[in-house]
Amino acid sequence: MMETKICSRCQGKRELSMFSTAKRYKDKLNPWCRKCVKEYAVEYRVNNNDKVSEYGKNYRANNKEKIKLYSDRRKEERKEYDRIYFLKNKERLTERNKQYREENGDRTREQKKLYRSINKDKLYEHKKVYVSVHKEQVARTSKKFRKNNTEYYRMHCNNRRARKRKLPHTLTVEQWGQVKERFNGKCAYCEKEKDLTQEHFVPIAKGGEYTHNNIIPACQSCNSSKGNRDFFEWYPKFRHYIKKREKFILDYLGYKNKVQQLALM
Repeated sequence: MMETKICSRCQGKRELSMFSTAKRYKDKLNPWCRKCVKEYAVEYRVNNNDKVSEYGKNYRANNKEKIKLYSDRRKEERKEYDRIYFLKNKERLTERNKQYREENGDRTREQKKLYRSINKDKLYEHKKVYVSVHKEQVARTSKKFRKNNTEYYRMHCNNRRARKRKLPHTLTVEQWGQVKERFNGKCAYCEKEKDLTQEHFVPIAKGGEYTHNNIIPACQSCNSSKGNRDFFEWYPKFRHYIKKREKFILDYLGYKNKVQQLALM
């Protein structure tokens, strides 16, 4: 027969497992059941919020070393507990996190942006250590990502090149889509429907921006052929040169007498 005990607060008959241990009592068990203890704690907190907050603040201020030692000792234990808890509740937690991001997208982005700006050096060092420890794994992941996200990776590289030279770099995925649409998904130089790259009309090496005012679609062959050469010297001698196409490119970018006259909207 299972042993029971009567809670002195709610007078309910409970199993012994429903009472926490308390050495100061004769039977070594708390006279209140766990449910009553929890309810009382909530009530006390609500009725004495300022007092509890002040006590907690003073305790933390006077016991920093003790709290740190306890935290360090429980760190691995807590990490393992969190891992197991997540695996058991994966679907529910994933759905909850997704819903939170949808409802608080702007707030979450701002918090992450602020955290990265404050902890820039710390995050850099953490990333550096992680990459050195997981070198092969990072290489495999990067290779797979580049293969599945070719266009995004190219944009990332172009952004990085422009940033290093302190040039404007505001081209977005949406703007790049509009640029390709304006050229009917064809190479700006040869009009062939090939895998398109982002061609800098004015090369980055010569101060060309990475913005929608300076980017046109080009196949890899034409892009490589032009390289860092000046458009007005290279294109008229190019084997795929078309006068009508030259005019279209210059009108699109707003060039007149070899000078760009306006910024695209």
